[in-house]
Amino acid sequence: MEELQHNIDAIQSEVKEEMLRRGVEQIMTTDYKISWQTVSSVRLDTKSLKEERPEIYARYAVTAETKRFLVS
Repeated sequence: MEELQHNIDAIQSEVKEEMLRRGVEQIMTTDYKISWQTVSSVRLDTKSLKEERPEIYARYAVTAETKRFLVS
């Protein structure tokens, strides 16, 4: 598994270097579409909110559950 992950990481690095060299965020082949783009997101600093305004945090805090599949 470690060797396979190392190979995957090496191939990804090569592809990213080529994309930087070409100055593109996307490469299309007959079999694959590869994209490497900057993505922006806005996240709420829940730690600060909980410290500074615990009543608001308590009012709007929700618990979410997800399942995570790992192979190790």
